[in-house]
Amino acid sequence: MKKLKLIIFAIIFFGIGIYTNIYFKTSNSDVIDGPSLGTILALPFHLSDGSSLSLSQIDIQDKLVINFWATWCEPCKKELPQLNKFHQQFINDDKIQIIGIAIDEPDAVKIFNKEIPVDFVNLIDEQNGFSVTRYLKNEKGVLPYTVIVNKQYEVIEQFYGEITLEMLIKAFK
Repeated sequence: MKKLKLIIFAIIFFGIGIYTNIYFKTSNSDVIDGPSLGTILALPFHLSDGSSLSLSQIDIQDKLVINFWATWCEPCKKELPQLNKFHQQFINDDKIQIIGIAIDEPDAVKIFNKEIPVDFVNLIDEQNGFSVTRYLKNEKGVLPYTVIVNKQYEVIEQFYGEITLEMLIKAFK
C-alpha cells in the first residue's frame, strides 16, 4: 500500500513538473526578451584599484576573450595561470585581447589575487557578472565559462568549464 502511494505521489509531481516546464517555456518566451546589448555594455564593474569600468569602455580591435570565474571555483583556480600565459603570449597582439569577469565580491578577489594573481584586466561584480554571462549564452550556468567575441559582442567560440592554453591557441588558428 505504501509503495502504491509513493508511485502515485511521484507520478503527480512528475506531471506537475512537466506542466510547469511547458507552461513557462511557452508563456514567458514571448514576453521576456532580456537586456539589450547597450544595457549589458553599460553595466559598471569594479577594478582591483577601486575604480570602475564598463564593457563599453573596452575598445575591441578584433576579438576579445572573456573569462568568467569566481574565487570559490576550483576549476577557475586551475585555469587562471593558463589564462595568464595566454595573455603574456598575446600581450603585444592588438587583435587579441583578454579580460576576466570575477563573479564575486571585490574584497574576496583582492585576497584571492595575493595567492593567484590575474595579469589581465579583471572586472569584478557578482550581479553584473551573472547578467553578462547569461547574455553571452552561458546556458548551462557554469563557471568557469569562457567566450571569444567580436567587436559587436557576438559569441564566436564558447568553452564550458576549465580551459587550457592549448584550447585558446587552437581557437585562434
